[in-house]
Amino acid sequence: YEVFMSIDSSSKAALHKGYKHWCPEVEPREDWDKDFNFVLIRSIEELKKLDVEHKFVAWDTETSGLNPDIDWLVGFSFSFDGLTGYYVPVKHDDIALGKEALDIFFSILSKAGTQFLYNCRFDQRFFEAAGYSLEGLRYYDVMNAIWLADTNVLMPSLKASERRFLGWIPKTFSETLGEATTFQHVPAEDAYKYACLDENELVMMGDR
Repeated sequence: YEVFMSIDSSSKAALHKGYKHWCPEVEPREDWDKDFNFVLIRSIEELKKLDVEHKFVAWDTETSGLNPDIDWLVGFSFSFDGLTGYYVPVKHDDIALGKEALDIFFSILSKAGTQFLYNCRFDQRFFEAAGYSLEGLRYYDVMNAIWLADTNVLMPSLKASERRFLGWIPKTFSETLGEATTFQHVPAEDAYKYACLDENELVMMGDR
């Protein structure tokens, strides 16, 4: 601040003219998902194989609604590297791995060095409502970085940020939901790619 205040007014004007307080939008990429691998976890045995220590884990939840006091976890997705995303159906109509899957994932979170989330309290509150204490686990909310990238956008959504800053063109929630009334009624086979993508974005944006 002192350095800035010490320069003359014409130099200050030049600095202000060249300064942009937002990150520009990138061009959409037609091949945006060619390097990604999306995995639908169909059994507890598959999930157990991933319960090892990782430097970080990016994760997100799919729920029956927005209120953890009356709604419930339908599934969760996670990634360790930003390239491979895993989706675990907890309470879909066709595949429901239930509380045992949540227990294993809590073990994964407990082993991770850092967690990446977006609008973290939403997901954390649903896990807390399911009986898990996340206190003491290290995390970073990528929404902070997205907001700082353009403070003109007061509530930047994750999907819109994927389009804007990475050039991705993912399906929207409405497109994925189709005629189903909640995410629980979307077949896991139709839901997992939509869910997995967010974790790859969290790693990429969090790492940047």
